Amino acid sequence: MLMRYVGFEISNYKGIIKTNVQIREGLTPFIGVNESGKSTVLEAIASFDKANDSLYEGHFINNELIKCKFNRRKSPKIIAEIYLDKSETEHFIKKLFKYLFEEYSQLARMFRTERNRDDGTIGYSLINDSELAEIQESLLELIDNLTVKEKSYNFFIQREFGPEGGKYTLLDKNDIIDETFCINKGKRLNLQGGNQIIEILSENGQKYYLDKTVLSKDEFVIDYILDLLPPVIYIDDFKDIIPDRITDSNNEQYIRLKNIACNLIAMEITEDEFDDIDRLESADRLTLLNQISRVINDNIGEVWNKNHVFKSPSKDDLFHIEVQLKYENGAFEFLIVDLDKADKTQNTYRFSQRSKGFKWYFNYLFKVIFNNKIANCNDFIDDKQKRIILLDEPGVYLHAAFQRELLCLLKDDSKNRNSNIIYTTHLENLLSPDIININDINIISKSSKGVLVTPLNDSSETKLFGSFDPIWNAIRLKSFPTDISDKAVVIVEGLTDMIILKLLQEKEILNPDIIILPANGAPFNDTLVSLCLGLSKKVLLLFDNDGEGKKASKKINNSYGPIAQTLSDILSNPKITVLETLYNQEEINLIKEPLKQNLITLYYENKQYSNRKKLLRFIAKNKSFILLAEKINEYFNL
Repeated sequence: MLMRYVGFEISNYKGIIKTNVQIREGLTPFIGVNESGKSTVLEAIASFDKANDSLYEGHFINNELIKCKFNRRKSPKIIAEIYLDKSETEHFIKKLFKYLFEEYSQLARMFRTERNRDDGTIGYSLINDSELAEIQESLLELIDNLTVKEKSYNFFIQREFGPEGGKYTLLDKNDIIDETFCINKGKRLNLQGGNQIIEILSENGQKYYLDKTVLSKDEFVIDYILDLLPPVIYIDDFKDIIPDRITDSNNEQYIRLKNIACNLIAMEITEDEFDDIDRLESADRLTLLNQISRVINDNIGEVWNKNHVFKSPSKDDLFHIEVQLKYENGAFEFLIVDLDKADKTQNTYRFSQRSKGFKWYFNYLFKVIFNNKIANCNDFIDDKQKRIILLDEPGVYLHAAFQRELLCLLKDDSKNRNSNIIYTTHLENLLSPDIININDINIISKSSKGVLVTPLNDSSETKLFGSFDPIWNAIRLKSFPTDISDKAVVIVEGLTDMIILKLLQEKEILNPDIIILPANGAPFNDTLVSLCLGLSKKVLLLFDNDGEGKKASKKINNSYGPIAQTLSDILSNPKITVLETLYNQEEINLIKEPLKQNLITLYYENKQYSNRKKLLRFIAKNKSFILLAEKINEYFNL
């Protein structure tokens, strides 16, 4: 059965008073300035999954550590919204209640109506096991014939933390039980003790009620649901280090090795036998280690080799790696072997001797592929569940070129492993707009309302000063072509100027062959100007008609000749200061304030997005923009 997380509501968790996180398909970057709360949001999401309770010595669920500093008296709460389609809902309800009515009858607290002999009033009494047995067949028939009216269904589970840990409750809003049994106001009753009961069966003039309050908090019911949920996997670059010697039976890596041994290899071995590996015959122990190594190489080694084969600097030999699991003196150890084209060993390293990039990627695959929660559900390597992977600052150890490669790998992994990946970052190479949709980015900010998670296209530019720098840098990196030789090049002051000209190119009003490069305001970097002059066919530097722009234009022309113009120069209109003054009201109403930020998010939307298509139509009719394009074409004789 495939349940999927839709979103989380986080309350009173560390610096968070209240915020919401929507789970998007594929990659979702979280950006923000230092200390804005990015890691806190990931930790809060991870804390919902009880499989993470022991992670980092229980840090995520330690009530004293996670209490909100603004509301110390209120308990931290995480509410997960969970999606099921119609067939999944029916399957879930039928299986759950069959368990309750067949095997766990003591949990299925049922009441029946009872008339008071003295005054004739109707009361409700708890039925005993024998009475439950009498109606069991009717209950099971009722469950077998259940149908769900809605095409899909969302329900909510809350985890509330306190001194005793985190307790789960199935919440009433959009109640899955009420919807399934078609419970209306007349079938819902509140007993004197506060418990709510609902009518689910009427037989021989007798009505039978289910204690929904007990059911919504019952550990069996909650655990049944939680075990069906996809795993939430948290990976921290700075905390997740696979040791050279894996010894502790409570160690996360040890547990993963045990799960591989007991679930994925041909050799039959129990958990007790694995824990007492020293008692195995040496040949059996070697077989066990070799079979575990083979599984790890099939699932991790091959992925690494596919993406990271490198050439030796001394000879033209291709190297690839093989992982070998060893056991000696009461400890497991990973050895990483470099093999040449003929599969001959060239070098052997302990895990700690490999690069930080290798160690990060190995740990990432080890945690994602060999997930302990999936192992315990007898479905170890999972290709269907929409698991959530939380990455805190991935790639900080990697070379800039490999950071971009990492983003491609994460994008592929989100598709191939059916994962929704949320990651925090300051790195522009992990925000490349040709790999991710920048409108999937969320801004993490801190204010008097605590830590907030805000989708990029809902964010306030002034309130989030500094947060956007990685995005702008990513777009600038993407915008600079690898080859400008013998090309016409226009350098503009910023990203929004570039976008306006690119939109004019999309409508073929501005010649599409012109290269448009964004600078970082006036004055332009002399290196950029010199590079473009040296490599391109012809260059135009286009400045705003403000004080800085006029000064920079004059300086450029004095140094390099007449290659710079202000907007008022090229349009022969002294009233024009910046490109935004060319917008008509129709365009302003569509883009909305803040214009610069919203134009960027609109431009990088899917090209089929209706507002983006509408903006293209508006700009194609704007006479000022058309005139600008014509003047630029004339400058290059195009």
